[in-house]
Amino acid sequence: MKIPDVTGYTIEKAEQIMKKAGIQEYSVTVTSPPGKVVGYEKKDLRVIRVSTDGKTAKLLAGKTAELRIDPS
Repeated sequence: MKIPDVTGYTIEKAEQIMKKAGIQEYSVTVTSPPGKVVGYEKKDLRVIRVSTDGKTAKLLAGKTAELRIDPS
C-alpha cells in the first residue's frame, strides 16, 4: 500500500489527501503529553506519524501548540 506522506498536515487536510489517493480505510490515533487530558477539534490536530500494517493506513496526531507572544 502506497500512503502519501501527510506528516505535518492538519487531520482535515490529511483526510482529503488520503481520499484523493484512493485510501478509504485509515485510523487516527490522538496523542497528548503524559498526564494531560486534551480536548480537541479536528482542525487543531496535526499528523505526527504515518504508518501501515499492510491493510490500513494509520495516522498518529497531536494537538497543535498555541503560539504565544511575550509582549515584554
